[in-house]
Amino acid sequence: PINDNMSFVMETVEKGHFEEFIHDKSTFTYIFLEGKGTFYLDDEEVNVKAGDVLSINPGTRIYYKGNLKQLLIVTPAYDPKYERHIRNIEEF
Repeated sequence: PINDNMSFVMETVEKGHFEEFIHDKSTFTYIFLEGKGTFYLDDEEVNVKAGDVLSINPGTRIYYKGNLKQLLIVTPAYDPKYERHIRNIEEF
């Protein structure tokens, strides 16, 4: 983390993130730099592509698929003790 208020990470994924999870405290903001994919937020499909920004509120179930290069900004800073694993998702 930069400080307690914010952390960020640059991520490159070829297929997606196939673990559904919830973070109870932080907002996750994704800035998509390359590629395209689909996020599943509380089972709702949200298609994303390079140039898009997606902000996800705390308490939302999240997983996604796609070939993406993305910047993830987490506010307040990411703390794993507030993240809950829901289930593993079969790759599709």
